[in-house]
This record gives sequence, C-alpha cells and structure tokens, in this order.
Amino acid sequence: MSRRLNLYGFSLSQMRRLCGSRDEAAIDQLRDRVASDFGYIPGERRDQLVGVVERAVLEGVPFPDLTAETSLHSLAAGLLAAHGQEWRITGASVSDASALESGLWGQYRKHASPEAKAFLRGLVEGIPLFGRQPPPDGSAYAAVGLDSLRVFQPHLRDLAELIAYRVGRKRSATEEDRAGAAFAAAFCGWVDEVVAAGRDLWFQYG
Repeated sequence: MSRRLNLYGFSLSQMRRLCGSRDEAAIDQLRDRVASDFGYIPGERRDQLVGVVERAVLEGVPFPDLTAETSLHSLAAGLLAAHGQEWRITGASVSDASALESGLWGQYRKHASPEAKAFLRGLVEGIPLFGRQPPPDGSAYAAVGLDSLRVFQPHLRDLAELIAYRVGRKRSATEEDRAGAAFAAAFCGWVDEVVAAGRDLWFQYG
C-alpha cells in the first residue's frame, strides 16, 4: 500500500496551547474523533490512542518517560494538530512518499545546502512531539514554524532550480529524472503556499 504526503498550513501555537491545557471539552471531542475516524483500528489500539491524546492535553508534551514513538503517536500528533483548526490544504497528497524519500532526499540531498538538507531530513525522519525519537516505522510527522519556513524557503527554491538545470543538461534524461525535477518544483510551490498564507507547516505521511 502506497504512502502519501500530507503537507498543510496550520497553527503551531494553537496546537501547543492545547497540549497541557487540561481542557476536558477538548478531550471529549478528541475521544469522539478517534471513535468516528479510527474504527478500522482494533479496540485496544484505539484505547491506547485515546490515552496518548488525553495525556498530552492533561500533562503536556513531551512525555519524559518516552524514548521511541510509535505509529500511534503519529496518529495522536495528527489529531492534536487538527483539533479546532482549519488546515490550509496543499496538493501534496497526490504524491507518493517515495518522491520525497527516494527522490528529493535520497537522490538530490547531496546537492542541497545545509539549510535545505536540515529541512528535508526533518520531514523524512520526523520531528517527535511526545518522545525523544520519532516513529521508526515510516509514520514520521513534523511541525515547522513559519519563521523557520521562511529561512528554508529560498534554499528549497535553489535546490529545485539546480535539479531542473541538471536534468535539463542531461543528454538522455529519463522520465524518472523529469518527474523528480517536477516534484521538486511542486514541493517548493506547496511550501510557498503555506508561507503566503502566513501559516506554520504540518507534515505527515498518510
């Protein structure tokens, strides 16, 4: 089953305020959301998912006793990021995760500036909210603040332009080469959309 990219504009400060707020109404709403949206998960795991979001709202994050996160923590992070928010949707979800992991990161990171490389690594490997290490099972997620996005933005554009130049100069560019250049340009466009909207960035595999 393919994994898709989800890249949205959202409010990181609103998510941070929710964590540790002890908001009982929010907890009830999050419980209802788990029940309505995650019926495909076995009951015990749904209960564990509810436990993660409840603890985050009641105690805050990170959890001092948690080292490595799991896919449940990724789902919980998405719930907290979406709660009470209207996300700025981008077109990223049409793309397979391999376009980022194997293409932009795997094939082209050697050409990236340190800033672009740091940004892409954060998406591919994840930036954990609850523990010290992100999920190791391909369910990484990341939140990146608007100020940081503005720093990364020109470096991503430079990388996309370099990829397009290198592909254009190849005597026998393959369809894969052209697709990689197109994805790099589209990826920059999605980041540009989030920045233009004045939002922070939420990234998650889906």
